[in-house]
Amino acid sequence: MYVQRWDDIHTFHYTGMSFDLASGVASFDYLARGATSEYPFTEVVTFPLPERQPDAQTLVVLERVLELLWHCCMGASRRGAGWADASSPCPSIRI
Repeated sequence: MYVQRWDDIHTFHYTGMSFDLASGVASFDYLARGATSEYPFTEVVTFPLPERQPDAQTLVVLERVLELLWHCCMGASRRGAGWADASSPCPSIRI
């Protein structure tokens, strides 16, 4: 079903990501921007909590893994299986 609200959208932004170690929640933020409207939204992934607090080196690795996951999501969008397609036709995708 075609939704007219997307007619105005010209840019799709990947605006950021965050991870809350206390809850295991990773958030990946996006924004569909048009000349007269904006549609921000967040994709959330919940990971199981570790049995003990991770050390500093493990946290660095976790951050890299989350960045890789975020980039994989962006790559999926470019292949036609992600959120960027929700705003198609969208001439600009920004990271």
